[in-house]
Amino acid sequence: MSAQTSKTTDPYLQASFKENFSAATDVSWKQAKNYNEATFTIDGQVLTAYYNDTKHPFAISRNITPLQLPLLLLGDIKRNYASYWVSGLFELMIDGHSEYYITLEKADKKIVMRSDDSSRWSEYDSSSATAL
Repeated sequence: MSAQTSKTTDPYLQASFKENFSAATDVSWKQAKNYNEATFTIDGQVLTAYYNDTKHPFAISRNITPLQLPLLLLGDIKRNYASYWVSGLFELMIDGHSEYYITLEKADKKIVMRSDDSSRWSEYDSSSATAL
């Protein structure tokens, strides 16, 4: 899916964004086939808001550190994935409900896991490194 980075020219989308994120700075827009996304900064935190044709945000994401995970999720990572490093971690908020996605890697394996209940992970995707 290709996306273009630009400023949005849709006045309704701009108004909705300003209403929801009045303190936002460094705003950039991408337009994809079925949605628009605005990436911006508030209080030093980079966020992305996703808009569909209703011109209202349907999801918001932000990159986080492992220490910002709910305690049960962090404990599970420390207990069961100590040999992996975290190469990606973000929180996705949809309708006031948070989901977490984490990418864990080691030399021969990459795992993407998801949690939608803040207490346990489920495997979302995994791959093994292959020799050339």
